[in-house]
Amino acid sequence: MTPPTLSPVPVELLPAFAADAVPPRAGPVRWFYVAESGVAAGLALQAGAVVMVGGRAHVGDSVVLVPALRGVPRLGTVARGGLVGDRGERCDEARWRVAGRILGVLAPQDVAPSSVRPRQLALFPARAA
Repeated sequence: MTPPTLSPVPVELLPAFAADAVPPRAGPVRWFYVAESGVAAGLALQAGAVVMVGGRAHVGDSVVLVPALRGVPRLGTVARGGLVGDRGERCDEARWRVAGRILGVLAPQDVAPSSVRPRQLALFPARAA
């Protein structure tokens, strides 16, 4: 299956409850909108979902990678030898930066303004700082 397509999203465009979903001591977080569904870094993401990233990434963590200059954000993992992209390829750290480890995912129905379903953030286990 192909990896999802991501794009950064300003927190001002998210539902008000999103800011309340940030885990304690997470520090600054960034949000990425899933424009196209896909599977990568051990995650199956649906179009319309929003991924929350933050904190320091460690070996084995699923992360969002952002290009140093131009390009599109993507999922990846931190490996012992460096960064690995959403297709399993090595990512040069001169070209890619870690935006943060994946802290949680807002489901598509929770992002829509007309949503009447319960709003929940799927959180990933916290890592000690």
